[in-house]
Amino acid sequence: MEVDESKMRRASTRIRTIGHDAAAYLDKEKATLDFGSQGNEGFGTVQALKACVDKLHNAATRLAQDSRETGDNISRAADNHRANENAQKQAMENNLRDLTTLRIP
Repeated sequence: MEVDESKMRRASTRIRTIGHDAAAYLDKEKATLDFGSQGNEGFGTVQALKACVDKLHNAATRLAQDSRETGDNISRAADNHRANENAQKQAMENNLRDLTTLRIP
């Protein structure tokens, strides 16, 4: 089976980046909101917005973890494919060598 290892690795990197970028952005926004909402704890709207941002931040953190894991799995699959291809190539070379040195009585 033909597999383009470089495409797999690029896809792996992109998938990891998606989650990382989302988490990094929401880390910054959450910190800004937390700082800006200090002293406004009595306002229901501020508390609702804070709860919403907290949920979004948690979701982005999970996305980052999942995308990192998915990216790692794709990289691992590319490594395994390469190892499998190398093992099959070596087995074919061994078989060919055995066939060429085969002596028929």
